[in-house]
Amino acid sequence: MRHNHLENYLEQIDVELIIASYFESEPWWEEYGFIPDFYKFYYLTDGDCYLEVEGRTYHAVAGDLCLLPAGVEQSYYLSDSQQMKKYWCHFSAAIGERQMSEVITTPVIVSVSDRERVEKLFQQLIFHYESGEPLGVLKQQSLLLELLYEYFSACDEIAVRSSVYSEEFSCVMDYIDTHYDRNIKLEELASLIHLQPNYFIKYFKKNFGDSPMKYVNKLRIEKAKELLKQSSNPVAEIARQVGIEDSYYFSRLFKKYAGVSPKSYRDL
Repeated sequence: MRHNHLENYLEQIDVELIIASYFESEPWWEEYGFIPDFYKFYYLTDGDCYLEVEGRTYHAVAGDLCLLPAGVEQSYYLSDSQQMKKYWCHFSAAIGERQMSEVITTPVIVSVSDRERVEKLFQQLIFHYESGEPLGVLKQQSLLLELLYEYFSACDEIAVRSSVYSEEFSCVMDYIDTHYDRNIKLEELASLIHLQPNYFIKYFKKNFGDSPMKYVNKLRIEKAKELLKQSSNPVAEIARQVGIEDSYYFSRLFKKYAGVSPKSYRDL
């Protein structure tokens, strides 16, 4: 999958904390054949343990951040050392109408580079979970997203599952990727997979979270960002290069998605 498609999914991740805590191992810490309807983060600070996810065994050690997906069979148990300390949390994570793990694939275990930061994030998460403060849920969501950022940053690869959309949609995305610089019409996109525009909009949004034209415009702005940094062409010319003839509309659209004007972005 192209990088811009992955970004489109990542920015739609919606998370909600269920519980967060700290744990020091007891000999009884084990469970087998469990299928949770939530995601689990484990961050080991000492010792080690074994995790089994969909029949594959993983050995987690201190400094590892583990993400166990929802809806799949898993087991966990201690190693012979019987020693392990970890921060942990359970949470929900969705991308549009799908579970996060149904859309993207990631490793079960990553080794984080900044252990102190990850530990502090968990400590803050536990504090705001236990505080009961009215605005605490907002802070919990923010901290969960920061933990996901640390996790994703440590991943060697994050990929969009090939099953997310049909082979038919591949031709639509390829068409957008190669024709974003011209005046794409909704009707021509819908015709590629022989759907009426209204049905196509619903079908597209279910698969990608955005309407077709919003997706096209977001792609145009990403391409415009590259052009602004790589060339000294006037803003109006860059607007035309990404398929927008009206430079005033382009500037408004750019500020909507980038947060700053094209000129300000170039000067950053």
